[in-house]
Amino acid sequence: VCSIDRRKMGAKRRGGGKDDGAGSGKRKSSNSASVLSALDIEDKPIVINQWDGATVKNTLDDCVHKYTLDSLDGFSEDFFETDMRLLVCFLGCAFAGFACIWGFLVPHPDSTPVVSVCVIGYFTLVSLLSFYQTFFEEPTLLCARSADKSQELKVFTFMERYETTFTVVIELGGKDKKAHKVEEDFDIANYFYTDGELAHGNVAADIEELVATLLKLQNKDSE
Repeated sequence: VCSIDRRKMGAKRRGGGKDDGAGSGKRKSSNSASVLSALDIEDKPIVINQWDGATVKNTLDDCVHKYTLDSLDGFSEDFFETDMRLLVCFLGCAFAGFACIWGFLVPHPDSTPVVSVCVIGYFTLVSLLSFYQTFFEEPTLLCARSADKSQELKVFTFMERYETTFTVVIELGGKDKKAHKVEEDFDIANYFYTDGELAHGNVAADIEELVATLLKLQNKDSE
């Protein structure tokens, strides 16, 4: 994977983007899939193993997540689907836990009816969750809604194994507005220096430009 050469780039960022802190401060390396938090992504330089595809994608995903929300005024992340999945998982665990406790306290075969109901309930919930995740759930990186809940934004990212193309798809729709979508392919070599340090400013500039394009499309149709 080719990367940004510091000798050519120096400390400049594309498109007048924000300073990414490259070349300053103490570097920190990490090969873990969970490389950084979107909340402290710019606090210090991030250096990763550029040859680890999963780490590269997870790092860029965190950047896209942060800079998309930063580029939109009045939008906040929506956790409804995540909360519903957690609720189903909790109920399934509650069924399983109650069955274990009841089976321990009440000897067999008196405990069979209650345990059977719990077993059926557990497998029903797990089956529904698996069915939803398999056929209906989208690989959404970010789901956000406007303050008045009238608009919904979704972000998807894709990067094939052994490929250097990072694809970002952003969709924006609402009850009273036509849905719009922008999609762009980016070369990941533009986002990392030769030593593996993340170029925050380059990612921010591209994502801000993509969001601006999406908003222009929406405003154009609203006129």
